[in-house]
Amino acid sequence: MKKKKQVFDKDFKMPNLFMEDLENIEIIIKNDLKPNEYKLELESYEYSEVLEIKNTTKQTGQFRIQAYAPNVFIDLTKKKAFIHADDDSVNTIGSIKKIIDIIEKRERKFLWYSSQVGVWLTLILVILSTLSLLSLHWVVKIHAIIILIASVVWFMAVIYVTEYQFSIINFIYKEDKENFFRRNKDQLGVNIIIAAFSFLLAWFLKK
Repeated sequence: MKKKKQVFDKDFKMPNLFMEDLENIEIIIKNDLKPNEYKLELESYEYSEVLEIKNTTKQTGQFRIQAYAPNVFIDLTKKKAFIHADDDSVNTIGSIKKIIDIIEKRERKFLWYSSQVGVWLTLILVILSTLSLLSLHWVVKIHAIIILIASVVWFMAVIYVTEYQFSIINFIYKEDKENFFRRNKDQLGVNIIIAAFSFLLAWFLKK
C-alpha cells in the first residue's frame, strides 16, 4: 500500500506585493524547497530570478512563479491569486506556509471584502434611490440623485478592481514607492482639491 500525495491550494485576497516580498519568496523556494527547476513568467517573458525583472518594468497584474520537483505554482493575475502544490510533504508544506505568511501580509482585505458585498449593496442602493426619485420633495430627490451617482461609480470601481486589479506586483521596494508619494503629496493634494472644487462649481452653475 502506498499513500497518495495530496494537492495543496490556497487563495489570496487581492495581494499587493513589492520587490522585498518577491525576493523573500524566492529565497524560501530556492533554499527550502530546492526545486530542480525554477522560473518566473511575466506576460510574454520568462526569467530565472526576480532581480532580472527589476529594471524591465515597475508594476504588473499578471505574474507567475513556478517550481518543479517539488511542483509549486504561485499565480498572481488580474482576476485571481493563489498558490498550488502537488506535494504534501512536511518540508513542502512548511515552506509554503512561510510563503503564505508573506503574501497574506500584503492582502488588501478591506478591498476584497468590499468587492464581495459591493455589487449587492450597489443594487440595493440603486433601487432605493430610484424609488426616492418618485418623491415630490426636492431635497429627497437631490439626495437620491447623489446616492444613485455614488452607487454607479462604486459599482464601476468594484468591477474594475475585481476584473483588472485583483493582484498588483510592484518591482520596486515598498519604501521607494512610499518616498514617491511623500515627495509628491503636496502636489497630489492640490490636484485633488482643484478637481473637487471644479466639480462642485460645475454642479452649482448647472442649477
